[in-house]
Amino acid sequence: SPGDELWEEAKASFRSSLGTSVTTRDHLAVCHWIVANGLQCAAREATSKDHPLRRLLKQFYHGTATINDQARELLLPVGRLGFRNFAFTEDSWVSYFSDVFEQWSWVPFPKTFEGKGLPEPFLEAWPFKQDGELLWNTFEKYTRDFLRIFYSDSA
Repeated sequence: SPGDELWEEAKASFRSSLGTSVTTRDHLAVCHWIVANGLQCAAREATSKDHPLRRLLKQFYHGTATINDQARELLLPVGRLGFRNFAFTEDSWVSYFSDVFEQWSWVPFPKTFEGKGLPEPFLEAWPFKQDGELLWNTFEKYTRDFLRIFYSDSA
């Protein structure tokens, strides 16, 4: 607790753990390897190059294969940059990413906070939730408007 001899060390440990989680789980594994890679593969495998949905999605996954391949080569292997930057053992590094992939499931952003036990006044004031929902709604409107060019409302 504040004032204790090890308080500064405890704060530094927490910040380091949070930074590790955001960098390796949220950004590298989820954003790059799961979402962006899955989006690119699905679009390329399930639609033709001129399909409206693929044309919409391409702007979001353009360059993903190259970046993800570089990350796979430079960051993922034990002994390489990612492993050397974080305080994992060889076994824990491998099991960490295995756990991330195994536990991940798609949840639309507006549903992210359901069942988390966070008080409503906090959620209404939390910039992450409020700004995230504005961004979600912007992407949703953009997607609807883009697809409306190719498909009528009644389709």
